Amino acid sequence: FARRSRMARFTPFISLSLHVWKWPLLEVAFARSIRATLLLAGAAHASFLGAPVLGQSSLSDGPIVSLGRSPLPTIQPSPFPSTRCGAARPQMSIVEIREYTLRPEVLPRYERWTRELVVPWLRSNFDVVGFYVECGIEPEVPGSASPPPDGQPPPSACLMIRWPSKEARDTEFRGKLATPEWRDIWAKHPCPDAYLEKRVRFMKVAD
Repeated sequence: FARRSRMARFTPFISLSLHVWKWPLLEVAFARSIRATLLLAGAAHASFLGAPVLGQSSLSDGPIVSLGRSPLPTIQPSPFPSTRCGAARPQMSIVEIREYTLRPEVLPRYERWTRELVVPWLRSNFDVVGFYVECGIEPEVPGSASPPPDGQPPPSACLMIRWPSKEARDTEFRGKLATPEWRDIWAKHPCPDAYLEKRVRFMKVAD
């Protein structure tokens, strides 16, 4: 009984000694786990940036720096070059401005025809900036020659098309107007004889 009592007094110390003996092993395992995690994270980060990655040498069993680099993702250039900060500007283009002056009483029918048939066809065949029609607001015409000397009323509709050059416009525009599709659309014009004036101008970008 006395021997058991003495052993019972040393039992906590023995148990604590066993736990203390295990601590270095746990610390080593934890350190190895942290090191492996850091190596994996560093390799992934270096691979993303295209930096040298860790590899295995054919002459040594230890990790070395490989000469191979992970390829960076290909970045496609924007189809719309920036004009800020002195960047190269795109090739000069022109804008065709077509102005139509019609009799006022036919404007509702003309607008419906352009909205339903003309504008969809134009946008599918040309680089259309916009097609605009009279909205009923009185025009503002300041200047030394007001009203205009020609005496014509302001345009009822305006079509703007962007072209790379005048030569390209002459070839493509005339070719498209000769197609059966456009002829069918023009045959449905509600008032083909209501035009008082047609005016075509060409402009370039000022800046």
